[in-house]
Amino acid sequence: MINSPIPAASPKRRWKPSVLFWIVAAVLLLVVIPFAVAGGVGMALFILGLVAMLTGLYTLLFKRRSWIGLPHRNSGGVLAVSGFVALILSFGLIGATAPRVDSDKATLVGPVQQSETAKATATPTPTPTATNPANSKCTTAAATQKYNSQTLICTMGSDQRLVWMTEPDSQRVLAEKAAADKASDEKAAAEKAAAEQAAAERAAAEKAAADKAASEQAAAKAEAGTVSQRNALRAAADYLDYTAFSRTGLISQLEYEEYSTEDATWAVDRVKVDWNVQAVKSAKDYLDYTAFSRAGLIDQLIYEGFTPEQAEYGVSQTGL
Repeated sequence: MINSPIPAASPKRRWKPSVLFWIVAAVLLLVVIPFAVAGGVGMALFILGLVAMLTGLYTLLFKRRSWIGLPHRNSGGVLAVSGFVALILSFGLIGATAPRVDSDKATLVGPVQQSETAKATATPTPTPTATNPANSKCTTAAATQKYNSQTLICTMGSDQRLVWMTEPDSQRVLAEKAAADKASDEKAAAEKAAAEQAAAERAAAEKAAADKAASEQAAAKAEAGTVSQRNALRAAADYLDYTAFSRTGLISQLEYEEYSTEDATWAVDRVKVDWNVQAVKSAKDYLDYTAFSRAGLIDQLIYEGFTPEQAEYGVSQTGL
C-alpha cells in the first residue's frame, strides 16, 4: 500500500505594519489628541472605539485586509466587538464627567430671595398691645369696630393677612392695592393688544406673501403662454422672416389664420421685432412694386397699420 505524501502546511501569515498603517495611525493620533484635551478620556476612547468598530466591520463584511492589516475575518470580528465595547465605555465616561447644575442651591436661593423681598416690601406691623386690637387678626374683610373713639377696619395687608387697621391705614393700603391691581390690568391689556397687533401684522404679511406668490405664479404662467399662444408666436416670427408687417397688420394676419385676437395679440407683443425696421422694409417693397410720392407712401404705410412716426421713419430711410 502506497502512502500519498502529506502536503506541507502553509506558513501562518504574520502581522506586519504597512506604510498605510503608519499613515492612518499618525492621522488618527492627531485627531484623538485634541478630542482628549477637550473632552477627556471618554471622548478619546469614543474616537478609538468608533474607528476600531468600523475597521473590524470592513474586514468582516468585505473579507479584505484593512489598513491595520488584519489577516482574516475572525480578527475583524474581534476588533469590531472590541470597538463596540469601547464605545459603550466611552459613553459612561463622558456622562460621568459632564458638568452638573447644582439644582439644590438654585432651589434654596429662590425662596430665600423671595422671603427677603416680601419682608422688605411688607407693611410694617407694629406689635399689638394687650388691649389695642389694631394689627391683630380678623376674619371678615371690611368689618369695623370701635376702640378709644377710633374706627378699626378689617383689611387685608400686603402680606395677604386680614388684620385690624385704623381707618387712615386701611384707606392707604386699599388705595395701594387698587393702584397695583390697575397697573397689573393695564399691563395685561397692553400685552394682549400688542400680541393681537403682532398677530394681525403677521397674518397680513403672510397674506401679502401669498398674494405676491400667486401673482408671480400667474404672471409666469401668462408669460409662458398657452399652446395656441406659443404656436401664434412661431407663426408671427415666420411671417416676419417672409415679409414686412406692422403690428396691427401682423395681428390681422394671425387672426386670418384663425388664431383668436387674444392669442394673436399675445404673440405679436412678444415677438422680437423693430417696427421702425419693418416700416423701412415695407416702404422699400412698395417702391420696388410701383412709384409713390413721399406723402402717398406715408399714407400707404399708415393704411397698413404703421403709426405716423413709424411711417415717417420708414419713408425717410428710402430717400424720399
